[in-house]
Amino acid sequence: FYGIYFGFLAAMLAYNLFLWGAVRDRAYLWYVAYVAALALLQGKLAGYADRWLWPETPALANPVNLLAIAAVLAGGAQFTKAFLGGAAKGARGRIAAVQIAIALAAALLPVSYALATRAVLLVAMAVIVVLVAAMVQAYRNNYRPARFILIAFAALAPGGVAMILRTLGVLGPEIPADRIFDAATALEALLLSFALADRINAMEAERRRAEAALGSLERRFYGALLDAQESERRRMAGELHDSVGQNLVVIGNRLRAIPAEPGPRAAALSELVTVNRETLDQVRGLAQGLVIGLHRDGSERERAAGGAAPGAPAGEVLGGIRRDDERQLVDAPLDAQLVGGRAGRLEELIHQGT
Repeated sequence: FYGIYFGFLAAMLAYNLFLWGAVRDRAYLWYVAYVAALALLQGKLAGYADRWLWPETPALANPVNLLAIAAVLAGGAQFTKAFLGGAAKGARGRIAAVQIAIALAAALLPVSYALATRAVLLVAMAVIVVLVAAMVQAYRNNYRPARFILIAFAALAPGGVAMILRTLGVLGPEIPADRIFDAATALEALLLSFALADRINAMEAERRRAEAALGSLERRFYGALLDAQESERRRMAGELHDSVGQNLVVIGNRLRAIPAEPGPRAAALSELVTVNRETLDQVRGLAQGLVIGLHRDGSERERAAGGAAPGAPAGEVLGGIRRDDERQLVDAPLDAQLVGGRAGRLEELIHQGT
């Protein structure tokens, strides 16, 4: 029986130690420490530890027995704290308090082994109450993995209580408390391993939800940024058409109203009218290009968002849109240079005419 039992615990240790090396989650490491302390305690109770680990020093039998119990309690408390994380914030202080109580009880060993043993076993009762309360709190806070750890400790409770009562002399030898404890610890180790796997799945699901929320936030941010850019383009197009364009129309009408007299002034006046008309065409073309660009950007934005894979990062969804905007920002100065050149030529001709 014990060959199968210790082989099972060794398999759980090796498997979860490998997983800790892969995921670097502290809960796995504390699980390994807890199961290792449990295996030491069971080996001590079964007599294998005394026979194989320290056969020449029987004086270690009682101290190791007490320290193994304290290690199981402290490791179980630390594992529970790491496993539940922030799902049971209020319980973290209580768990730390019972861990201090375990250390103080074990510190009584140099004074009296019997006194220290009773103190550790009494603290064990408090540890069970505090840990179960923390698990229930996490479960009520909708922490899904807490249900597995609750079931695991519920499986351990009968065996643990039976062993404590046996040690305190409440139960007689006719009740097989040791076998109950063996079966309970093996079942608990298995269920805790399932709980860790479920915890990893829950953390992965939470990570995906966080990424989806971040992607949605980025899309809203870039959408607002593009809306602001489009609003600025509309304003620029309106000013070009309504202000600069109308001023050029007025200038053209005044130039055409000036009587054309033969000579250099007539040639300069004709060129002024031509340059004014070409500048007006350039301004109107620039304003129209801004408006057309707005419609084109809206269509491309819809295609980019519609063709993106579900859950794709907002940067990928809007990357093409931003590249289009960058190209337009590069092209826009060229149109502005053309208009500026026409305006400069117009000013030069006016000075010549005067």
